[in-house]
Amino acid sequence: MVEGVLVEERVPGHCHRLVTFRNRFVFAFTRHPKAVVGDGERTVAQLIEKAQTARAKKVAYKAEKAFPLDKEAVDTLAEQDLQPESVPASEQIVCLRRVNTPEDGGHNETITDEVHADNCRLAERISRMFRLESMGLDLISSDPTRPWYETGACITEVNSVPEIGSNSARIYIETMFSEQRGSVPVHCYIGDAAATEKAEAHRARLEQDGVSAMLTSHKQTLGANGEEIRFKNAERLFERVAALQNDTQSEAIVVVIHDDEVLYRGRPMLCVSTVQRVNDSAEIVVGSRTILAG
Repeated sequence: MVEGVLVEERVPGHCHRLVTFRNRFVFAFTRHPKAVVGDGERTVAQLIEKAQTARAKKVAYKAEKAFPLDKEAVDTLAEQDLQPESVPASEQIVCLRRVNTPEDGGHNETITDEVHADNCRLAERISRMFRLESMGLDLISSDPTRPWYETGACITEVNSVPEIGSNSARIYIETMFSEQRGSVPVHCYIGDAAATEKAEAHRARLEQDGVSAMLTSHKQTLGANGEEIRFKNAERLFERVAALQNDTQSEAIVVVIHDDEVLYRGRPMLCVSTVQRVNDSAEIVVGSRTILAG
């Protein structure tokens, strides 16, 4: 035995990232080495040239690693029975490196619908063991369509903060808000001092019902406990409502509209649950503008 040398068993295959959310498998992709994808028309060399051109047009922080056509790339192509002049089939992944490395980058292929059910169950079981709401499991396997125990697969990493991309974000949101609204209810009262009284009564009723409700006008904001919340440089309704919508204690917001700010600033919320006109007239005239409250 040589001191200071650690020999590990080599596990054949690629790295496959299996993502779970709330103990449910939601997404998977394979990390291939640096590669181009065939279109059935261009040669490998032309595909590389096309990829290089697209890479050059991206902003710096989104730019990929360069696509090589050096000796290592030619040797890797030969192992796939390809040459730079070969025309790969449509959707065929053509690797330019033998392994996926940070230095060369890689090509991710979505395999969510292809992962064997036992591999999905493995990921879900591990997420429960570690009690992780979101988890990325890195599985080295020669074939993710077969069970892990048949391929001699190996887990190399359990990531508690996996990157959320366009493929997984929608599933996360649908799971989190499957049975409830994804926005805070907003109740508007339009008018003068009487509107403030009715709004305060509404906030009090919500509080009695166990709802953490906040109230704001363009001059004053009350928290869920009825105490005043003070702001610096937020003397308008738009900023105050925006701040309350970002407060995790807000389960409902009661808004009092006294002036015509919403006519030229726009609404500070995406939607309004209820609108009540407190004055007797069908419209409230403020200065030279008219707020319709029907």
